[in-house]
Amino acid sequence: MLAEGVEAKDSRRLAIVIAVIGAIFVGWSWLTPGVNSTWLNRSVILMVSVFSLTALYALVLDKLRARFSEWTSAARACVPWVLGAGVLALFFCLGTEVRYQLDFGAVLIHPLALITIAVTLVATIVISVLFALSPNHDPLGLSERGRMKYVYAGEVMLALLFLHIRLTMPWLFTGFIERYWPLVVMLIAYFGVVTSEALRRRQLLVLAQPLERSGAFVPLIPVLGFWIASSEVDFSVLLFIVGGLYGLLSILRRSFGFGLVAALAGNAGLWYAFQRTEDYQFLQHPQLWLVPVAISVLIAGYLNEEKLSEDQMTGIRYLSLVTIYVSSTADIFINGVANSPWLPLILGSFSLAGVFAGIVFRIRGLLFLGSIFLLLSIVTMIWYASANFGWTWLWYVAGIVTGATIIFMFAVFEKKRSEVLRVVDGLKEWDR
Repeated sequence: MLAEGVEAKDSRRLAIVIAVIGAIFVGWSWLTPGVNSTWLNRSVILMVSVFSLTALYALVLDKLRARFSEWTSAARACVPWVLGAGVLALFFCLGTEVRYQLDFGAVLIHPLALITIAVTLVATIVISVLFALSPNHDPLGLSERGRMKYVYAGEVMLALLFLHIRLTMPWLFTGFIERYWPLVVMLIAYFGVVTSEALRRRQLLVLAQPLERSGAFVPLIPVLGFWIASSEVDFSVLLFIVGGLYGLLSILRRSFGFGLVAALAGNAGLWYAFQRTEDYQFLQHPQLWLVPVAISVLIAGYLNEEKLSEDQMTGIRYLSLVTIYVSSTADIFINGVANSPWLPLILGSFSLAGVFAGIVFRIRGLLFLGSIFLLLSIVTMIWYASANFGWTWLWYVAGIVTGATIIFMFAVFEKKRSEVLRVVDGLKEWDR
């Protein structure tokens, strides 16, 4: 308090550090040497002391800033170091719990220390949210984007709280949670995404964005952990649920990237189900594996059309359509029309759908590709009927109908040349 000039700033910081160390020593003085004066108990007291002092400083920060601005600035410079010491103490406590669980099968720590750790973690979560929402109580004076880090820190503390409970009370995680833990994790992910959307609509972006981003990464936990921790949830069902979450994010955020991830997850669920069967392998029925992917990418592209350039949208459209038609055609050649007579009908249905969609949406690519593969499906059915049933007369009928159609088209063109040219010019104005 007596320091002046340049030394005053460093003297205040040193005084604050000594005060924090003194508070920690006061807490340690309650321990009995040789009885409970262990480094674990010391780390618990250190963690509680520094987190409590930080929380107290933040709660009265608004009042202190007005009356003791110099001391407030000095304390702000010390906060990161004080919090760092508390975090190290917290990880030491949790690391000790993990070691006890691995060595003895139980956490042999005094119940008061366990409760203190849990209460400290809960309080840290609440304080982190307060720091994020209230700039006046932010001990580091961060911007709005910077205060989002407090939300991430709160989420980490929540995960550590679950770890603490899992280590100290493992009986809570038996039964339903043990058998269906991937569904529980996905429920948390959905809750985070829905909550973030509600907060976004209330213009609380400092909370909404971190929750949304975390909710987008949480599904990776059950997907990757499925092969480590056993459960009774089918992997295909899990992938469908993950795909639904990313599909929801794609709709809410108008994100083509989330749409692609949703398509990948959903189709991976189908692939996992198909590969466990003998009759639906990729080389047996490629359209079952590729058509859903192509349709998903096409839908994702149209849902995010305003974010894509014309060339990108055209590439997505053609790639998806070619994948659908070529895989359906390959399925016909692999299995043969004799064994699967419905395959040409499926190709014809896809082709007709493409033709009508091209007319409705005025897209040349849909119209032309649909027409070509519709002709291919018709020729395939005629060939099958003539080869297997001896209906060779179908070729003559098809030739006559084709010739008559060509003559009719030329007649129409000669009679209504201007109208036909106007239609052709109109086709040029359609999307590619």
